[in-house]
Amino acid sequence: MTKSDPHTMDEAGWRRVFDAISDIVFITSPDHTLRYVNPAVVRMTGIARHLLIGKKCYTVFHGTEFPPDFCPCRGAASGTQPVSAEIPIVLSHRNLLMTSSPILGTDQRVEAIVHTGKDVTEKNRIESELRNTVAEKTTQLKDMHHRVKNNLQIVSSLLDMTGMRTFDPVSAEILSSARSKIHAMSMVHSQFYHGECPDRIDMGAYLRNLTSYLKQVYMRGPVSVQLAVIPGPVFLSIHQAVPCALVLSEILSNALKHGSSDGGGGRIEILLDSSRANRFHVVIKDNGPGIPDTIDPESGNTLGLKLIRNLVRQQLKGKLEIRCNAGTEVDVTFAMVK
Repeated sequence: MTKSDPHTMDEAGWRRVFDAISDIVFITSPDHTLRYVNPAVVRMTGIARHLLIGKKCYTVFHGTEFPPDFCPCRGAASGTQPVSAEIPIVLSHRNLLMTSSPILGTDQRVEAIVHTGKDVTEKNRIESELRNTVAEKTTQLKDMHHRVKNNLQIVSSLLDMTGMRTFDPVSAEILSSARSKIHAMSMVHSQFYHGECPDRIDMGAYLRNLTSYLKQVYMRGPVSVQLAVIPGPVFLSIHQAVPCALVLSEILSNALKHGSSDGGGGRIEILLDSSRANRFHVVIKDNGPGIPDTIDPESGNTLGLKLIRNLVRQQLKGKLEIRCNAGTEVDVTFAMVK
């Protein structure tokens, strides 16, 4: 420090500062000649400081005869702003996140370049291991969903074969209903397996697939089915997707079986609303005769109503509303768990 200006640092002063820094610090001329290196550079290269001074930085660090394309020094030497890049250090088999900052003279020409670098070799190794682990777990999870889907499809096929040998209409209907529920769960695992995210499912896409399947099973006349997703994708985790799939399957099955007006012009409207953050909200409405007056939606003991109530209120911890007005309207809302 000078006595005249305590804020001015001489060369010995800034050298002591740079020598005390644990990260890589070195200074080069615009032509890449090393003019200063701190002890961290000496430790990384294993070369004494006096042997490094005067050498070209690309020769020392990259083992090349010319500056490589990724060298940040090239950009800093021809500009006025710092240039950052991750570079490999061939000599020590390390990776550095380097920032090269030009030092401008009074004529705004580059007089020297200060390079600072942080060793990111270990960080990159850990990140690579984590990526590999995540990829492995993702593959295992996808395989699990694939096996579950195959097992459910086997059960579904067995029920179908049993139904073909059953001549009692009531028993056949029960088997068909059970098969539809199992297939609805199988479709969840199939979508998890084929989707990009093995831990969540796009419920809009699922509803389209489910509706298409159930129409083939139950639709006996001209029924118009309209699906609207507002305003965008809705994703559920596996823990919520399966019970939600059973709820949707039961509601849509009933709508397709019973939700046609006496005139034959059946209409089913499905609204999946994601406008409220972290809330799943679906409304399914038909123009059929509605639930008979002898059945109370809140206390009715039919298997379908009990299944929907238990799944929505107990498993999904949600809210269920069933309205009978010019048809049946079922409103399901619950909080989405990430």
